[in-house]
Amino acid sequence: PKFSNPGLKQEALSLILFFSPKGDKDTAKKLQEVIDKAAASKDQEAIQDAVPLKQVVALLNARAE
Repeated sequence: PKFSNPGLKQEALSLILFFSPKGDKDTAKKLQEVIDKAAASKDQEAIQDAVPLKQVVALLNARAE
């Protein structure tokens, strides 16, 4: 789902990390797809919205290893 409230988006990302203590490559892959789609769109707002996802993807991948 798309969250328009930044606080709600951050809380959702925090919950993903909380419930994935051992990481989750599938979730990281899906979030990376959102990041890639935003970058491909060249829409600055979409790119800016995807910035918090990058850290979550990195953490999920690191935990999975």
